[in-house]
Amino acid sequence: MSNFIENILTVLILLNNMKKDPEIHEEAIVRCIEANNLFTLEMIFSFYKGIGKTTFYELDLNKSDRVLKALEDNKIITKQNLLSRWQKGDNATLQIALFKIIATPDEHSRLTANKTEHSGSVEIKPITGMVIK
Repeated sequence: MSNFIENILTVLILLNNMKKDPEIHEEAIVRCIEANNLFTLEMIFSFYKGIGKTTFYELDLNKSDRVLKALEDNKIITKQNLLSRWQKGDNATLQIALFKIIATPDEHSRLTANKTEHSGSVEIKPITGMVIK
């Protein structure tokens, strides 16, 4: 076999092994999440083309602490930025939404127009005087 063919086979074997190496993909996916401000696992597949969904799940990357933490970090940072803008802004609707988020249960119930409390018990009464034909 010629050197050229052996080199091609070696490269193909390395590429095939790379596809199955979760650490290589994990690092690239975390960088992709951070660079594109992604929030969900589903969003990853629109930006990261290194592997498909099937391989992603076969490699258990959906359970990777680093991947999940990167997604969660983006959510937290984005929520914080939104809340900060709502607080500084003039939009009363957004300020009420912020208050509902940070309010105690008592403050929240006072803010809502209708409050429903349940005792935890249900009383069933028979229906009388009804005729079924």
